[in-house]
Parts: sequence; C-alpha cells; structure tokens
Amino acid sequence: MRFRILGSVRIEPDSGHAIAGRRKQTVLAMLLVNLGQAVSTDRLIDAIWTDTPPPATAREQAQNCAAAVRRTLLQAQNGHACQHGGRAKITTERHGYRLTADPETVDAVRFERIVQGCLDAPVGRDQEVVASLRAGLDLWTGTALAGLRSLELQAEAARMEELKLLAIEELAGRELRLGHSPAMSAANLLALTKLYPYRERLWLLHMEALRRCGRLTEALARFREFRSILVADHGIEPGPEIRAKEREILRQNR
Repeated sequence: MRFRILGSVRIEPDSGHAIAGRRKQTVLAMLLVNLGQAVSTDRLIDAIWTDTPPPATAREQAQNCAAAVRRTLLQAQNGHACQHGGRAKITTERHGYRLTADPETVDAVRFERIVQGCLDAPVGRDQEVVASLRAGLDLWTGTALAGLRSLELQAEAARMEELKLLAIEELAGRELRLGHSPAMSAANLLALTKLYPYRERLWLLHMEALRRCGRLTEALARFREFRSILVADHGIEPGPEIRAKEREILRQNR
C-alpha cells in the first residue's frame, strides 16, 4: 500500500476506500507530511478551517475526520499483503494523532530521496541519474496536495514543487551532457521557460540546447529575452553563469 500526495491525496490501492471529502483529505495530508510525529487536534482544526472561523463543534468534527481516516486506512489494508515494513496505523496521542508507516510508502518521501541522491551523484553516473529522475518525476500526478488550502500544507506543497523544478533542471542538464536529442530538449525547455520565466538555469539550459542544435542566433535571442524580463520585472541583471554562456555563444557565432 502506498500514500499519494504528489497530486490529489489518496491511498493506493484504494479498493473502493478512497479518502472522500476535503476535510478527511486534509487530515490525512497533515499526518503524512508530519509522518511519525504527533499532530495536535488544534493544528488539524487550523488546517481544516483555513478560510473560515472554526465552528463550536470544530474539535469534535476534526476528531470524527481522524477516526474516519483511520477506518479507511484499516479497510484499505484488509486483504492486501503488507510490504515495506508492515502495516500503517494511526494512533491517538494525548493532544492529537500520529501516523506511523514506512516512509518509502509515501510518494513525496521517495521523490525527495531520489532528488537528493541525484543532486549528490557525480558526473560519471549521468545515465543512472537520468533514469532515477525520470522515475521520480513519474510519481507526480498533478499539483502537490491538490485542492487543499491549509497554509501549512500549501507551504509543504511549495517546497515539493521547488524540488520538482530542481529535478527537472537536473534531468535536462544530465540529458544534454549525455548527448540526448538537443532538439527535443530545446522544445521542452522552451515550454518550461514560459512556465517559470525567472528560473535562470532553465534559460541557460535552453541556450545550450539551441547551441548544440546550431541555432546560435536563437540562443542569443533567448538570453536577450531573459535579460529583458529580469530588468523589467526586478531591475536586476542575469547571473554570471548565463552571461558566460552568452559570451561563449557569441564567440562561436563569429
């Protein structure tokens, strides 16, 4: 059994025991992002009623949601062989709840470990890193913690999205170094610079992909576009690495 938060919050295989309703999804998500740690009922209340004042019955409702999630978890595990270190369980603590499960059953934990391992990997392991990063990015099925508005969960979602971007950048860089199709990389990186116009490394990688395709004029135009965006929006100049890339392409274009 696995837990998914890199997209909508769910348990797999759900076998008809889906986590239905935003409140129960919020409770499960809070327990998953604090895996192995106690989460107070007060924090659950804050997460559930982010946009409106909690009602007088908030504590009882939060406890009912936690109980419902625990029942769903038990039902989802019945009839399935337990792997990855045994059964997951939710225990009641003095002031809240704790979810205990093998970390490898949580997609976000697996993804973070993959990214960390790949960022630390030496250049000689490019092929292995590319395969690992592709497998890690395949864990994503949508926006992290999709549909949940808790400030605490949104902060965690933003952190995971940043790790996703690091993985995308690292994958693109390693693929270029391995000599994978620069034309395909250029197309993918063009789309990414449109989505994330301030990510300097994406622009630098796109320039390098275009350079490898022999499209030097386009690569220089991309630098000018990036510089224009930075100056107009933030009043700052591009960093030294991408400026060095521009000089390299200028020399090659002469």
